[in-house]
Amino acid sequence: MEEGWMHRMVQFLDLWAIRIAVLSSLGAHLVLVILAGRRRRKGSCVWTFLLWLAYQLANWTAPYALGNLSFGSTSQEQQLVAFWASFLLQHLGGPDNITAYTLEDNVLSGREAMSVVMQIGGATYVLYKHIYIGGDGGGALLPASILIFTVGVAKYVERAIALRRGDLGNIRSSSKKKEEESVRSCSLLTMVTGGDQDRHHVLDDEEALMVAHNMFPFCRRAMTDSSVQMGSPDLDTGRKLFSCRWENMCKVVEMELSLMYDILYTKTAMVHTWGGYFIRLMSPLATAAAFFLFCFYNKDGQRRADVIITYILLATTFLLDMRWLLRALGSTWTHAFLKARSQEDWLRHGVLHSRRWHKFRRVVVSLEYLTAPSSSSSYRKWSGVIGQYCLLKECSRDTTGLCRRALKKIYRSQGLELPEDVKGLVFKRLGKILKSTYQGKDMDASYSMKDITTCWGQVAVKKRKRALKECSLAFGREFQEDILVWHIATQAFLLSIRDTSRIRGNKAETHVEAIKALSKYLMFIVVVRQHMLPGLVLRSLYEVTRDALQAM
Repeated sequence: MEEGWMHRMVQFLDLWAIRIAVLSSLGAHLVLVILAGRRRRKGSCVWTFLLWLAYQLANWTAPYALGNLSFGSTSQEQQLVAFWASFLLQHLGGPDNITAYTLEDNVLSGREAMSVVMQIGGATYVLYKHIYIGGDGGGALLPASILIFTVGVAKYVERAIALRRGDLGNIRSSSKKKEEESVRSCSLLTMVTGGDQDRHHVLDDEEALMVAHNMFPFCRRAMTDSSVQMGSPDLDTGRKLFSCRWENMCKVVEMELSLMYDILYTKTAMVHTWGGYFIRLMSPLATAAAFFLFCFYNKDGQRRADVIITYILLATTFLLDMRWLLRALGSTWTHAFLKARSQEDWLRHGVLHSRRWHKFRRVVVSLEYLTAPSSSSSYRKWSGVIGQYCLLKECSRDTTGLCRRALKKIYRSQGLELPEDVKGLVFKRLGKILKSTYQGKDMDASYSMKDITTCWGQVAVKKRKRALKECSLAFGREFQEDILVWHIATQAFLLSIRDTSRIRGNKAETHVEAIKALSKYLMFIVVVRQHMLPGLVLRSLYEVTRDALQAM
């Protein structure tokens, strides 16, 4: 009885293993398409886990299926199954809205290049063995396979190059200064803000996004730790931005981060090139041609389930190809791409600034999110939620064991939606500090680039020598060490003034809320997001500090 059950199971797996793998690869691909954009603004634990699972499954099932197809028989029944190898290459190429799950995937782009060569070679062998030789030329299935295979190779190679371009090291080395880009971004910023004549103009989301696109070369260099030469046109761009209302600066920064997300985690760096547009234009045409060729293919001797699976693959691929084509054409990246290369007046004034293009873009974004957003760029805005972690509260917990670990995970996952007045206070302060680095009129009141990049928190101590004399705050050479010092000092100070008249008044309370939020957010980075810290990450420093506080 037991042997019969095992025998039937083996037969079932022999028959359906490849089919299950192909359907799983398609399912994982669709999950990536649907969920990849959700983590742009915020990340839920459930959705993040599903996205991670789909990302791993997509990278495993396709190579598994290709490997099994390579060693299969050359019967007529296997011809249709071998046709799926071309679709597996497209699944390995991934959707346009995700290439890397983490930054480490970009760092390992060289390993991905080797995988591309091996998988393309395996797919070529499968099609040659089962369709060209095994099927006496394959009939209509051969040209259909060539069409889908060509698109699959293009998308797979494109993903490997996008991963390489998303590596921070490659971005840093390729971010060479271009003076005309900085001049253009400065002039656009003046245009949309009204220059010195209108300081009260508030950018809408679309205007902020256009400013972000034009300033992106400048901001990309800053984000990748590439120095900006003093006296360059980049400084004019910075002065213009820091002189704007804090709402404008906040929106532009949010859009810049969203654009950087595109470069690091999606195919944007490859999609918005002449080659990328050509691939997206030809992909639906090739898939449609393959669909009609398959309709004329003689399906005698083929399993009905295999025919249905093939139709599902063809239809799904065509719909996704149309999605990526429309999304590419309606993207502001395309607008920026054409604007940077346009020389003719008909292109500048006819295509780029026409109301039809903006209407088309709004329709594409609305279809993508199944609703009509208040702004076609609102999906790029920051959710306004920051992580929070209080070291003193964590040390005061009495729970131990499993309960303690569970509470710690829940506590770490809690976030704070930053109030608008607190956000305004923070950005006004940032603007004042950054603007002072360019002015330098009052050396005692201004910050230098050295103060910002190396002397974390020490400038405040120098300016408040008398008030902080008794505290004897000791600063180290690492960013996270200074965060720990300031966090403990800040929490102790806030506890000492709690429920006193020293924090009465709306303005004082707003300052206190901003200080609390930023102090806990920086500790959240030290504890939960250590990879975001600059410099050397001392992983044991937090544990040593926590244990010392608990022992007190």
